Amino acid sequence: MAYVQRYAVSLTTAADGSATGYTEVANGRVFSISYVDTDLDAGADLTATTETTAQPVLTAANFGGTDTTWHPRVQVHDAADASAATLDGTRKNLDYVWAATERIKLVLAQGGNVKSGTFYVVVG
Repeated sequence: MAYVQRYAVSLTTAADGSATGYTEVANGRVFSISYVDTDLDAGADLTATTETTAQPVLTAANFGGTDTTWHPRVQVHDAADASAATLDGTRKNLDYVWAATERIKLVLAQGGNVKSGTFYVVVG
């Protein structure tokens, strides 16, 4: 049976505006990452990766102060490691990022001095 799991990650920044947090161990496609608090500074930056395989999931800049949701996708490559494009060659071919028994790591920068925010990562 397929199901979708939502992981809440609450982060509180250090004096330099940085924070790091993790979801629980996840399996499946990363459907979305949502930020629902507005306490972080407007210049907040987020980098999300899978913990074990270090796959890039999302890089977002200057999002603080506004609720937002991202639906991350990554560039698909062919067997020769070339970037795959759509059949007409005009657009990148994108697909979901997959987590395989690993946590999603969220790294926050420039979030402000001792500010907090909650992120929801949806995997299924």
